[in-house]
Amino acid sequence: GISICSICRFMSMSPSPVLFSSHLLLLLLIMVVLLINVLLYLSSRAYRRKLVLAGVGVKHMLLSKDRKYTKKTLTPSSLSHRKHLVFIRHGESEWNVVFNPKKRPDDKFALYPHMLLWRFLKALLVELVSVATHASLALDSPLSQRGIAQAEQLAKYIESPEICMNPEGEHDDYARFLLRGVLARDENAPTSTVACSNLRRCMLTALVALRSRICPTGHASKPRNASKAHVTTDLQEMSRNVDCVAMALEPASLPPSLGRNLKPQMLTAKNASQLHQPGPLEQYFDASECRGMKTLRSNGRLRMEAFARWAMKCDEEVVIAVGHSLYFREFFNLFTRESDRDDKNSLIARACESKMANCSMVGFELAYDEVMGSFQVMPSTLRVLDGGFESARKKSK
Repeated sequence: GISICSICRFMSMSPSPVLFSSHLLLLLLIMVVLLINVLLYLSSRAYRRKLVLAGVGVKHMLLSKDRKYTKKTLTPSSLSHRKHLVFIRHGESEWNVVFNPKKRPDDKFALYPHMLLWRFLKALLVELVSVATHASLALDSPLSQRGIAQAEQLAKYIESPEICMNPEGEHDDYARFLLRGVLARDENAPTSTVACSNLRRCMLTALVALRSRICPTGHASKPRNASKAHVTTDLQEMSRNVDCVAMALEPASLPPSLGRNLKPQMLTAKNASQLHQPGPLEQYFDASECRGMKTLRSNGRLRMEAFARWAMKCDEEVVIAVGHSLYFREFFNLFTRESDRDDKNSLIARACESKMANCSMVGFELAYDEVMGSFQVMPSTLRVLDGGFESARKKSK
């Protein structure tokens, strides 16, 4: 054991000058950091906001039960109400760049350990430099430059008339029906509306990829279904990570920015008569029904069912949802019967096992049984409109 005498002798020892100076420097550094934080807290509204967001993120990381829910057993019944849905996954986010390098097959150095460390340190440095602003790579992670390019590529695909009109193309009649609803330029096209998650990467993906309808003033002719995109909490991602903390915490609010400077070229559709000049977010998005950041009482199933009910109540024939990979995969799992995915090579089985790739687009028909109060994805109607699914997740043995 340690005797009292030895403790007294240790305490009576005079510290060396080097040890004393290092302790003093450490104490001064801590005081400087605390002083900077106090000054930022008093002077910067954005910094105070980030502290709140960080607190919410930590709380959800520790206590979230977003993916802990029971799945209902679907039974064949009378499916009287039907709605056509189109799912679009957001483009690559800054969070994906740092923590999901496997999704960048063109970067052969992405998986090297030193490159992983470099990307993390670079992101941390950017986060520290922008601590007093609304910019953030981690909180409500925005699109990366590659993600914006993916959204622009999808926009060009949607705006190509031969995609929707060519009966001898790669798509069948139902897929072309859905694509005409997405484009919303044909007078005979089905009516449609757009909803998107309240996270910034989905909002910017919707704004760029669906610019032919969300930004109508930049076109020579106004699209038939031109309207604002509905921002909803019901499409918020099912994850406990801080990149899924919404900047717009309060109900019926929009984030201060989408994380990237909007440029006319990003918002102007193909063959437009003039460039579309960016405006305030309220010009493009309707957040009147958004409940703000998801709560700890919520879970993925509650939000998926709420979105399905909202979609069924829409007057439009086609509902376009811009959202997230986990959410969409779990949506197919929740509303698809076990017997419908027995064939592991079927498209619906792959939708239940795999995530949609960045900026991919799929469409299908969702049916509703009023008596049972249940929804069902009609597996025979599932179509890949652009892109596709990633490789299936590996199950642990």
